[in-house]
Amino acid sequence: MKKTLPLVLLFAFMIGCQSLPQREPVIVPPTVMRSVDFTLPSQASRRMNFGESVDLILKLNINKKGTVDRASIQKSSGNRHLDRKAIIQARKMIFHAATEDGKFIESTVSLPIVYKVVEADMHR
Repeated sequence: MKKTLPLVLLFAFMIGCQSLPQREPVIVPPTVMRSVDFTLPSQASRRMNFGESVDLILKLNINKKGTVDRASIQKSSGNRHLDRKAIIQARKMIFHAATEDGKFIESTVSLPIVYKVVEADMHR
């Protein structure tokens, strides 16, 4: 019995030293705390018809503090002025930063924007 005890302890130690399964980190995406009104600039609405819409997608890099570090065009509207205006507006947004296991992290999100010409835009 005394001779097997060291072997049993060695076996138990070897089994205990096997790598434990890695758990997936808990990641919570960023949420909007302060949004902005993405209004259609009057210059762009003059070139469009009532009911017509234009869409674009922005890529926003959000830092640990929840502010937008960088904004870029992921899908253009086809109108450079409108794209630039959307970037300027998006940089004013404030987010509750993403977290990983409860710690703030940097993140990237896609923000789709749809501009639609409504009757009020036709009178500008």
